[in-house]
Amino acid sequence: MSIVQKYCVAPGFNPGRVLPAVSNEYFAVPMTRTSIGVWSFDKLELRHKPLELHGHRKSITALAFGNRSAANVLCSCAGDYVIVWDIEVSQRNFDERKQIKGEIIGTSIGEINYCVFNADDTLVAVCVDVNVYILKSNTQTVLAVLDGHLNRVTGAEFCPHYSSTIVTISDDRTFKIWDLHSHSLVYQSCVITSSALVNICMNWDEPTFSVGSADGIVRTYDLTDGNDFRTLFQLDINSIKRKIRGASFKNQIAGVRNGSKTISSRQTWKKSDGIIPTNDNPGFIDRCEESIVGLCYAYPQGHRKDAEVPSFLRSAVTEMLNKTAAVLLVATTSTLLQIDPKSLETLDFVDLQMEIPSKGDFASRGITLDALDFSSFNSGHSVWAVVGTLLENRLHVLDWPLVTCANSPSEEETLNIESAMDLLSLHPDLNPNRERVSRSCELSMVATNPLCENSPLSSKLTPISKEKQRSSSVTRRNSIPAAKKSDSMNQPITFKNKVKSSGYSTQAPKGKLFQPQTCKTKQMTLKRSQSHEASLQLEDYPMNCGQPNEQISTRSVCETSAPITSLRFSGNGQNVASGLANKLAISFPLSTKKMGSTYQGHDAAVNSVYWSRDNSMLVTASDDKTAIVWTCNPRDPIMKISTTLDNFSDSDSATKKTNPLFPKEVKQSQFYYMDKFILLISGNGFYMYKYYLDTSKHEIRRYLTKSKYKLVKSWFLDSQCLTAMAAVNSFYSHVAICAGSNRSYEIFDMNEGRSVSLITDAHIRPIHAIALNEGSTYVSQPDAAYNVFATAAVADCIKLWDLRTNKCVQRFEGHVNKAIPCGLAISPCGQYLASGSEDKLTYVFDVRTGTYCDRLGGHSDVVSTVAFHPAKPLLASGSIDGNVVLYKPENWHS
Repeated sequence: MSIVQKYCVAPGFNPGRVLPAVSNEYFAVPMTRTSIGVWSFDKLELRHKPLELHGHRKSITALAFGNRSAANVLCSCAGDYVIVWDIEVSQRNFDERKQIKGEIIGTSIGEINYCVFNADDTLVAVCVDVNVYILKSNTQTVLAVLDGHLNRVTGAEFCPHYSSTIVTISDDRTFKIWDLHSHSLVYQSCVITSSALVNICMNWDEPTFSVGSADGIVRTYDLTDGNDFRTLFQLDINSIKRKIRGASFKNQIAGVRNGSKTISSRQTWKKSDGIIPTNDNPGFIDRCEESIVGLCYAYPQGHRKDAEVPSFLRSAVTEMLNKTAAVLLVATTSTLLQIDPKSLETLDFVDLQMEIPSKGDFASRGITLDALDFSSFNSGHSVWAVVGTLLENRLHVLDWPLVTCANSPSEEETLNIESAMDLLSLHPDLNPNRERVSRSCELSMVATNPLCENSPLSSKLTPISKEKQRSSSVTRRNSIPAAKKSDSMNQPITFKNKVKSSGYSTQAPKGKLFQPQTCKTKQMTLKRSQSHEASLQLEDYPMNCGQPNEQISTRSVCETSAPITSLRFSGNGQNVASGLANKLAISFPLSTKKMGSTYQGHDAAVNSVYWSRDNSMLVTASDDKTAIVWTCNPRDPIMKISTTLDNFSDSDSATKKTNPLFPKEVKQSQFYYMDKFILLISGNGFYMYKYYLDTSKHEIRRYLTKSKYKLVKSWFLDSQCLTAMAAVNSFYSHVAICAGSNRSYEIFDMNEGRSVSLITDAHIRPIHAIALNEGSTYVSQPDAAYNVFATAAVADCIKLWDLRTNKCVQRFEGHVNKAIPCGLAISPCGQYLASGSEDKLTYVFDVRTGTYCDRLGGHSDVVSTVAFHPAKPLLASGSIDGNVVLYKPENWHS
């Protein structure tokens, strides 16, 4: 346990159980009914006497320190006066044996239960019954009285980002947001919980605030203009407490058993660990609900700043990763927790029922909190926690180190420009004489290591040359017995070697007849398309045009309405491919209203579509347990992947045993490693194939293709089935990610052909979509930005992960996804993330803020898939209603 008890103070008489006030240097608590004791953290070990402040005649009911570190001011409230004390001046007068006086700013206001300073310590808000009084901190002036709550006001906080904004909470289970400049009520919430709201704190890094309730739930709200004060997240502290204590108790039982293991024949989800918690067990898992006692945001120092990052290495993703993250401190009556407010991961957990280490002879065990306050320590690496117990009149001063949110690796690893190697030099075909570089570097989405000697990525499928085919056919012909050669029944009946047509000469005509100028039209069309593609390549992706928020077109993909399961732009942005539930895949041009090309060959719903890097091929996956590769001419498929090993031999009974069909539907397929391989998932297997495409067809049996594929390597995961897959094809990458039905995802190093990490319990439900930050050929990002990817699950939020740390760095909530899987995509610039939703809207999230910046309508049913244009700031969304809607930024013109 990292927390340490530094000191124990017996303040004296405090019948009102007044909360202690804590600053960076001091903490204060009533010593008698009318006097205040102020202790310095620096002098606790010297056991010095506290600074005593006298000035009240009635019982003190509330204390609060100011927010400015330069001037330590303390506000004390009682039924007679509201007094502001300057601690430095009071300490100087005490040392000089002068009279200590404070500034009276309010008289006979009433019984005050809470007080707080604003950001610059010029205003003080005091809560009296159902009203809140706004006072000046240097004169007896009441600026405003906030009246509107139906029950006792339990807390108030000024917003540091909007100086005239104040938020109040009450026992009526609502909060209100006031504007002191316009003297108006800005927002009034509904009843948000069945329990009273007891704590509130402001985030000084971002315009958000958190509210704690008596049922142990922390809710965080957004104060940004235009966001309607929406809920960002909701955190059940009691659930976290039970989960951590249960895991700790299981570890204790496992240690007692000394390696013994229970062998069970039950299914995985029916297995029990044989642990029955009782009251006698030290790790008893209690079911009681604890109230939130304290809330505070702490800000670790010593991290990197955005200004330290070179401008050419900045992007929206790196800005989010490199930003100094705040830590949410939460206290209940028996626990202390540090929470990452972006990922909601528990960074540290302190059980106060266990023994706390101490530096003196005042070790304590079994602390039950009823009063607590936090404050950031001077070094920025720890916080002071002043804890008041329930059954004894003592204060415990705890030094609690902050656990930093490691969103990204160290500065040297991220900002080392020399490690940015040329990708061409890593490919064995382009540079066979490359130097061997150490493979001790960390795994990243951009390939930074050369291929291994026996790497699966080095394999190829080379076709047999015509000379070898001719020699093999001659050998096969010579092996035929003579009886069979002379047999008349073995001779060809219809097709001879050469049959001359009657009425035509073998020589070419002397004069040219009329010929239409078809070649000229084709050349003109080809030149026009090439010039259009060249014009696209000359244009850079606009980075500062804002998010897509304006609908520009709606298009029905198919004549008969069919749900759209997948949507993807081609690499040049000219075509859009969509997979449908009616066994079809359709690609259509984005610039015209013409009907596109229909790919018909599957016998069940098409699950995914994926373009090749050169935009000449398309691979589709279907529920019919096959994956098909198509060319731009969708007349016939060019290759069909239906067996697990290869398609070299015919399908006879012997081959079916050694080369079986896929066990289940093919959930997803895609090109990989610059179109060199094909990846797909089926059942619990993850397959990688090398292939060779031959567009020639048999003259009669045109359904037979001459394209070949062969299995390079396969992996089988500890899951009933795989639900999602993702890998980069636009540049060389050695990383592939697979998600399974066991709510986990696994990262593979395709260079070494093995699994490198497994993240369990990534979501509360199986992951159904993985979106990579691939960028595009029209925009460049720092290498560190490509290491971010997003996952989504039904009945859960969207999570943004960092590949290098395997930790969630951001959460996105607000969309509706309770039953139907909804797709997601990251924009080429890396600033926005789009997601479908069951409320018929498309949500666009800002990666930097963690909340949605727009909700786009236009559909009449669930939005099932989304895709970003690679060259323009356009967003396409597909729905179950069979329509594709296109959006663009409001102020952007193509």
